[in-house]
Amino acid sequence: MIIFATITNLWMQLSMKLSNFFQDKKLVRDSDIELTHFANQSMDGIVCFVLNEGFIEQANKNSCVKAIITYEKFQNLVHEDKGLVLSDNPKKDSYEFYNTNVSAIKKAALKIRSGLFPQRANLEIFSIFHRGEEYSIDFRKIQCAVLWINSEFGLGSYDYSVREIINSGNSDVKFFLIKGYSHVDMVYGGKAREDVWNLIT
Repeated sequence: MIIFATITNLWMQLSMKLSNFFQDKKLVRDSDIELTHFANQSMDGIVCFVLNEGFIEQANKNSCVKAIITYEKFQNLVHEDKGLVLSDNPKKDSYEFYNTNVSAIKKAALKIRSGLFPQRANLEIFSIFHRGEEYSIDFRKIQCAVLWINSEFGLGSYDYSVREIINSGNSDVKFFLIKGYSHVDMVYGGKAREDVWNLIT
């Protein structure tokens, strides 16, 4: 059996409120949010982290930015029509909108000791992402049993490659799309064991 795990080309869609993630003193103003992105982007419903006054001004002027995560010293600079979270580490808090706790990645790196990711493995990843000229896999020739697991958010080519396997006549293909997951969430996420690993074991 061949097992593929890849991720689709979407940003981290949230479609919920800041208060789903932050309570108590951190949350100053609640807001509806759709995705994490930068202060200068033009997709509606953005929550962004801001580390300096220049980017606060940019976020304030951007109607697509609905909420800001920043330091307490910048609290009075954020417009009142924006949701606001005060943080000692805005970048970290923004990252943890995803399923993965940063400390889990640090622990894994220390456990491996020699490093997280051999560069050679990049070739395999780009092959799985497919559609590339230099590193492409002829998925139509795969006729053994296949378990293909995609996470919903991140990079990748949606289900293009697994559909090529299925359309080639391979009837022994299991395809799962893990909703709400992105990148390494399928490995490090707090519920990865139940949501992802059980599909493999």
